[in-house]
Amino acid sequence: MSKLRIKQGVRIRDVAAAAGVSKTTVSLIVNGRADQVGISLATRQRVTALVRQMGYVPSSAAREMATGHVAVAAVIKDQRAMLEKHFKKAAQEVPQIFCPYKEVLDLYRAGTDVPDDVTIVWADDNHGYIRQLSTPEEQKRSGRSGVYYHLSYWGAPADYLWLSSISPSLISYEMSKAYAYGADRLWVFNVGDIKPAELEIEFAMDLAWDVNAWPPEKATDYIQEWAARTFTKEVAKEIADIKKVYYRLAASGKPEHMNKVEFSTEETAERLAAYQEIAQKTKELKEHIPAHLQDSYFQLVFYPVVCVARMNEKHLYTRTGHPTKALEAYNEIKDLTKIYNEEIAEGKWNGMMDMKPRNQAVFMKPEVEKGVSTKSTETPLLIIPVTDLQFDPGQLHIIPGLGFDGSCLSRIQFNSSSYQPTETDKAPSASIRLKLPKGQRRIKLFCVPTHAIKKAVPCARRSA
Repeated sequence: MSKLRIKQGVRIRDVAAAAGVSKTTVSLIVNGRADQVGISLATRQRVTALVRQMGYVPSSAAREMATGHVAVAAVIKDQRAMLEKHFKKAAQEVPQIFCPYKEVLDLYRAGTDVPDDVTIVWADDNHGYIRQLSTPEEQKRSGRSGVYYHLSYWGAPADYLWLSSISPSLISYEMSKAYAYGADRLWVFNVGDIKPAELEIEFAMDLAWDVNAWPPEKATDYIQEWAARTFTKEVAKEIADIKKVYYRLAASGKPEHMNKVEFSTEETAERLAAYQEIAQKTKELKEHIPAHLQDSYFQLVFYPVVCVARMNEKHLYTRTGHPTKALEAYNEIKDLTKIYNEEIAEGKWNGMMDMKPRNQAVFMKPEVEKGVSTKSTETPLLIIPVTDLQFDPGQLHIIPGLGFDGSCLSRIQFNSSSYQPTETDKAPSASIRLKLPKGQRRIKLFCVPTHAIKKAVPCARRSA
């Protein structure tokens, strides 16, 4: 994050505190825009004197940030004036939101002042992990806060527009955390073409209706309940088991990103086997679905599961020198997409499913790759799943369905206090006793790539 400072130790907030004004006011004066918003001469003189006394001078990067957040502040002011003119009432009486999405979050962190009555709608990082939530002071705002969350995404660095693979466990984990930090005014879900994300949308709406009904540690159970009311209880568990593997595998590589993610030889073999197993189970289960539910089963279960399996085969077989198998996988995706659009429900959804959104390279017919192979990695001496760890269940919980191996260990009292480095003996912990050969060992810890709640510092994340 760019900081509005040049001299070590002197920040724009220090000048603002000394002058008794906001950071935005200091920014406007420093950048020669005080006249635009009518800052008094006395205030300008006081701030200018303090800037000189304290030795504060914005860097060029900080100046650009200041210019940006000042522009945003000016936009907010102008828009509120327009609302007052149109609705003939005070701006604070008209519901408004401010969404610090993408680069706007940097501007907000740089000091953009947002009126107290405006609802701050925090955004995720486009991949399901919320970037920031309200501090204790921000939670006191009359406008409170909400969330803008992606189940589908169009944009850099990589879309995922074809199929939805954000799991109920991840949705619950992030939205429950947001709710604990006061984000209860507005939840907005970006759902793309809607139909590829029907299960995920339904879960999000049910969670919004009663956030306590599906906490993170129980969210994966929703899949079976959904399958029971959608396809009958007789097949619900089998569908749920298939979908859980579908979400787990997508956590380490979405189908739309298969041309960007690398896997070791062992990971490639395991991934192909897992996808082929759920694809086969999906095909076999189709024979047990009632006739009047066949179309629904095809679009909600069969198409996404089998096509994601074939997308992985297309890329992984291409990389490992099996072009014929890769082409067969591509052709099956093509055939199933034709069925989706032209045959199910007598063509009702024709045009709804696109097997190559925005014509991106990842979706195209496979070509023989020269010199491409799976990455080489060290074979681990031991892989320890979090379910093998010893911990206090009063402080930590296993979250099924979260993470690339199907479960993770987490605190779920999201708004509990953090621990200082000197308090490690008090912090929640997990341990395991091992017998290993003599010698030095390197431990690699894989974390779900969440963001720090109140700071712009992400925690460790698994490299793709």
